[in-house]
Amino acid sequence: MAKPGPTSFHAVVEALDTVPKSNSLYDQERITQYRTGGYHPTRLGDTFKEGGYRIVPKLGWGGFATVWLVRDEKLEKWASLKICEARAETAPREVSVLEALKHCGASEYILDVFDVFMHGGPNGSHVCIVTELLGPSVHYVLTDYGHGGDKLDREIIIRVATQILQGIARFTRLDMLMVVSKLKSRNQQNNVNAVLGRVDVSCANVCFTASNLANPSEDALLDVIGTPASAIVVRKDGSTLESNLPSEVVRSASWKEWADELEEDIRLIDWGEAFPLGEAPSGLAQPLDLSAPETIFADQFDHRIDLWRAGCVIYALVFGIYPFSFILKQSDLIGQMIEFVGRLPSEWEEKAQDLMKDSKRAFPSPDQTLPRLDSRFSESAVHPDLLGLQPIIKGLMRFLPSDRLTACEALELLPEYEYSADSEDDEDSEDGQEL
Repeated sequence: MAKPGPTSFHAVVEALDTVPKSNSLYDQERITQYRTGGYHPTRLGDTFKEGGYRIVPKLGWGGFATVWLVRDEKLEKWASLKICEARAETAPREVSVLEALKHCGASEYILDVFDVFMHGGPNGSHVCIVTELLGPSVHYVLTDYGHGGDKLDREIIIRVATQILQGIARFTRLDMLMVVSKLKSRNQQNNVNAVLGRVDVSCANVCFTASNLANPSEDALLDVIGTPASAIVVRKDGSTLESNLPSEVVRSASWKEWADELEEDIRLIDWGEAFPLGEAPSGLAQPLDLSAPETIFADQFDHRIDLWRAGCVIYALVFGIYPFSFILKQSDLIGQMIEFVGRLPSEWEEKAQDLMKDSKRAFPSPDQTLPRLDSRFSESAVHPDLLGLQPIIKGLMRFLPSDRLTACEALELLPEYEYSADSEDDEDSEDGQEL
């Protein structure tokens, strides 16, 4: 039986080392999440479901799962394997939502699920979801372009923005994700107990398809995503490593030769926070820099938080970064929101003043300067074809959800988007509850 040992991240990492030496204990998934109820320790070459799936490289990780490239040995094709934490309450819900959306005819923007099974390990029993292989996330591609001082091609920006908004409009029309939510605690930032329907839009949750990698040889595939790099995990004192920890750390795929974003479509991933009508999760997880203002100021919120978040993502497509950055606490976000959008609704101002009392930041005076969204477009060398995105971002990122553009209204404004008559019903379904 494994000895208890320290549990804090720094205490655990300080007791470990890698062979060969690397930074992988610090810049990959947190080693402390390999515990009872946590991640499943996985090695290159491991097999799952009686040898049916063979682990090749790691594709990435999230707060509740690691994701691996696998070879389906029976069907002889490549796929992704998402190994959820053993304690992850969102895993069964994600499977249910994906199946429900597929049966409702909404498969155009979601990844294909090939298989779902349970896998037992030292940290518990894990839900494993086998899906189609996708390319890198929008976040990865934006970061990669940013390192080279480049921006996305305008056709890519318009196509990705269009497909994100089409996805939101489609799922709203299906009435899969429309639930008005009640906050139980107004002061929690990242674990608001709520009943919420959402698509969970972010640059990390939008991935490119990988149709050009449908069935290459293993060598050809690794040429694109990068040869897996790993290091053995050892204890500095020479003692035996606990069975709940991974015996090796594997670096995520580098996608070093990926260059297909101009040709590929997108998929919306990570549906653990979405759910069908009436099936509420126990909490709402959201990054602070993507938090919609109503989750801070209002007693209720609904699916329209994704309209705000879509505005944030489209802004990032144009400028390579979210509109709000270096956010350490809620008061930082409030100040940047006011500078970016303009004056808060009068009913929110008193609460905003209270939340910013302990902040060193002065309460912004939005009337003194042009909102930062407008100034960013006017002062940056934005391609003329992309100037039409400014009113879309501005319309999606209005403070009151009832004032925001619907997804269909935003689509009508997008360059080169051909509006379809079957989406006219969205406006009524999206406008719903006044906040």
